[in-house]
Amino acid sequence: MQIFFTHIPKAAGTTFRNILINNYGHHHCDWYTEAKSKNIASPMLFPFSSAKEMGALCSISGHWLRYTDEMKVAFPDAKFITFIRDPVDRLISLYKHIVRTWDPDLKFEDWIGDGSRPEISDFQTRFIAGSCDVDLAMEILDKQYFFVGKSELFDESMCILNKMMGNNVETHYKSMRVSNQKNISIKNQPQYKSIIDNIYENNKSDLILNDFVKNNLLIKYKNEYGDISSEELSLFKKDNLNFSFNNVKKNIFLLKKNFYYRPLMILKKSGPVKAS
Repeated sequence: MQIFFTHIPKAAGTTFRNILINNYGHHHCDWYTEAKSKNIASPMLFPFSSAKEMGALCSISGHWLRYTDEMKVAFPDAKFITFIRDPVDRLISLYKHIVRTWDPDLKFEDWIGDGSRPEISDFQTRFIAGSCDVDLAMEILDKQYFFVGKSELFDESMCILNKMMGNNVETHYKSMRVSNQKNISIKNQPQYKSIIDNIYENNKSDLILNDFVKNNLLIKYKNEYGDISSEELSLFKKDNLNFSFNNVKKNIFLLKKNFYYRPLMILKKSGPVKAS
């Protein structure tokens, strides 16, 4: 079994990626290559051509790593996992990340614009389906993904996933890059009401997808693998308070990432070396 994690930006992906590293160490691989077109990377740029070539890897994560029929043929036993988030909260979090990281003077209204850009409008649906086809996105998540969690229900999602994995993975975590209430309070400020309304209008498919995960997929998982009691959830949250990731595993992962996988991906991206 190999976990393929579709890391949708600003949807709890950094935390889950660290959970994978904490479980698998150098048997985890990051594939955060830049997309070439349509916000989706070509499978031809994927550094492995088969499960055999991946060898002892147990998990791989990436912003452009999503289910495709070609991926399913090449990796028939792969378990695809992702998380979906309320589109307004995700966009506000992304905006805050851009301000914090690159452009501190960027205004929210200037960044949103008319709300029609693909990275603003129904991004998660496009990310999963390759187009703004919410029915296709729901079908892919339902039929092709092993697990789809909700960022806003992350603790519950982790408890469900643990059951689905036969209690063989450590799903406790230390939160990474989690926005505080100040970061999302912009949604409730009167001066932004028309902008927020416009975001909702331009993300109808993402809203449908968000509700589908919460009201259909998570319930389906619980029906099949067992519900999560309030006691289980409380204990999980309590255990998280003092939980720390394994730094030895993380450091070994970083060594292999920087000295093996990164050169491999650069070579893959540039194509085969031609003889002179």
